[in-house]
Amino acid sequence: MSRIFAPERMDSLFTKHAQVQYQQDLLFSSQVDLMSLVVCGIQKSVHAVCAILIFDGVSCINILATLKGLEYLTASTVKYLYRLA
Repeated sequence: MSRIFAPERMDSLFTKHAQVQYQQDLLFSSQVDLMSLVVCGIQKSVHAVCAILIFDGVSCINILATLKGLEYLTASTVKYLYRLA
């Protein structure tokens, strides 16, 4: 499963499928890592993850805004990969 969700693969998928969004300081692979902590129940919320991890100076407000605007096609590609794992 770690091969499927390798950071290079996630960032490549984002670059291939993103239509409006772009990567700047917060890589898509970092967003996947962050959300996996919440989805798997390791952390109770995105805010809790932001409080313990540092994402290269990206504020929690910016992370939440980025996640809120995640494009459907990109998100569904990740869901598809998860089902393959």
